[in-house]
Amino acid sequence: MTCYKQIFATALIAAAITYQSADILAADVQNNNVPIVEAMKIDNEPVIDGQLKEPMWTQIALAQKGVMTGWRLYGLGVTQPALAPQNRIAYVCYDDKCLYIGMQAYMVDVMELSTDKNASVFTNDCLEVHIKLPNGQYYQLGIDALGRIGGGQITGFGDILAIHGAAAMSDNFWTAELAIPWNFLGIVPQKGLEIGFNLAANVSNQGTKATARQQITWAPCYWVKNYEAKLRLK
Repeated sequence: MTCYKQIFATALIAAAITYQSADILAADVQNNNVPIVEAMKIDNEPVIDGQLKEPMWTQIALAQKGVMTGWRLYGLGVTQPALAPQNRIAYVCYDDKCLYIGMQAYMVDVMELSTDKNASVFTNDCLEVHIKLPNGQYYQLGIDALGRIGGGQITGFGDILAIHGAAAMSDNFWTAELAIPWNFLGIVPQKGLEIGFNLAANVSNQGTKATARQQITWAPCYWVKNYEAKLRLK
């Protein structure tokens, strides 16, 4: 089995586990236990080409650390909590230089992706990254299906050009990779460090051309104020 196929197989197992434990997660969050994503430290940095081909992504999936699956619709137009109709899976890890995020978003037809070169990153199909540091600084970053990087809100002083990202497409999914330097965030990575963290997304036209734009977020955060989880460095 190729590395790419291994990623998909192990990711589907991760998704099944997440859905089975959704009720438990909901109860935990309602009891004020904020969801925590544990990021593994890696020895070899990935090639940021948007394709998730490195063995490290499979290792993360198999370890069940840093895997984020099960997403819900959110926003003013959502009156009843519902799972996103086309799921995505994300992976988080780090080294001494960067925080790395990989994502694969499944869909029926990639031709439904919104990839307008003249539009904002955040109005195309995209992945959003939300980071809140212990000192209160908040970062909203995004990467769209074209691989363009945008800053929705940045309260620190890092240069967004220091962030590396790429995206790729297949027949029924698109993938993205991001490398966010710790220097950009102004912090030093240390084992046990916790920061506010969440992933979300804008989905523009998937399903039919008439489908309204949807917003989704990592499901365990749906019941948390401001949808904020925690990222802990292992």
